[in-house]
Amino acid sequence: MAAPINPSDINRIQGVYPVRPQPPAVGGYEGVGEVYSVGAAVTAFSPGDWVIPSPPSFGTFFNFLFS
Repeated sequence: MAAPINPSDINRIQGVYPVRPQPPAVGGYEGVGEVYSVGAAVTAFSPGDWVIPSPPSFGTFFNFLFS
C-alpha cells in the first residue's frame, strides 16, 4: 500500500548507513501492505489485514512496489 522513501533509505543505497546488509539487498525500511489471501494453516492474519514488514531492514522497495 505504501513504501516511503526517507533519507535513511538513500543512505542505505549509498552504503553509508550504519546498518549495511549483505548484497544483494533491497532498499526501504518502512512500509505497509494488505493481506490478500492466507493459507489454510494461517490463523494470525486474515484477508484485509494491514501489515508492516518484519524483520526490520526487510527491504520494502521491491517487496511492496513490485509484488
